[in-house]
Amino acid sequence: MKKTLLTLLLASILTVLFVSCSSEDGDNNNGTNPTSSCQVVLCWGEFDDSYWDYEADSSVYTDNIYVYGVVLNSTIPSISYVKLNGTTFSDDSYFSYASGYAAFGEEGDDIWVLTPSSTQISTEVSTSGGTVSGSLALPSVSGFPYEDDDTISKGAALPLNWTYTGGWCDFYYHVEYYDTLTEEWVDVYVDTFLTSNSYTIPASVLNHDCNLYISIYAVNGVYPTAGAAGNMTGTGSGFLYYENNSDDSHVYVNLIVGDGGYYSLDRPAPRPELSPEERLSRIAVKLGLEM
Repeated sequence: MKKTLLTLLLASILTVLFVSCSSEDGDNNNGTNPTSSCQVVLCWGEFDDSYWDYEADSSVYTDNIYVYGVVLNSTIPSISYVKLNGTTFSDDSYFSYASGYAAFGEEGDDIWVLTPSSTQISTEVSTSGGTVSGSLALPSVSGFPYEDDDTISKGAALPLNWTYTGGWCDFYYHVEYYDTLTEEWVDVYVDTFLTSNSYTIPASVLNHDCNLYISIYAVNGVYPTAGAAGNMTGTGSGFLYYENNSDDSHVYVNLIVGDGGYYSLDRPAPRPELSPEERLSRIAVKLGLEM
């Protein structure tokens, strides 16, 4: 996600936070004054079973966790440290500041650890506004009935089922085809969060020769809906999310509908695998932290 878009989103989030903070009475859940500690931490953790070693110019197949987040407050706080699975990151190179928010793991050095013996995430974020912490188990998706480049029937509804652990799933599909009657390209896509383990793509979407792209990621953490309470304890409010990006625990496939199709050169490609910044921004919108 471009920094300008993220900045605009977070700036709008702050307006709502200020109103929410000013409407509170008395102490918050941690016995501190809300006027001095009304901060919100949004933290996105991502598990993977490999990483790219730039010096060796090759992949290294070792479990690792990356974390990215933002801290919102009426006064932009300074970040003291971020602790990820027992490792403390306190150097200023890990933190950045922009109009309306402080961030960690965004523009500076990545905050990540190798985790060959544990897949759980445990995070603590300490700022001039206070400290929040939380931990989550690793979610996963399995049992998806199709593999990359499988062929499915044209003009028939496509029921999908899978198994997942964790709180919910980030679900997306995209179809693009050329309509010979209107001589125009047609896009159909669904981009949503699901708490179920099934979805049916209607036959009307699949009545042309085309490609069907599907991605499903399991996510642990508070289901993002307006007014949801955070899952991190400490000063203010904190929302910790954890996604499984390992090769065998998420779905990202291209299915061939009928005889298949192609994408025109001047059309956008299907949604790429979203960065942590983009995913966290989408969650912020779903939480209602915007104008």
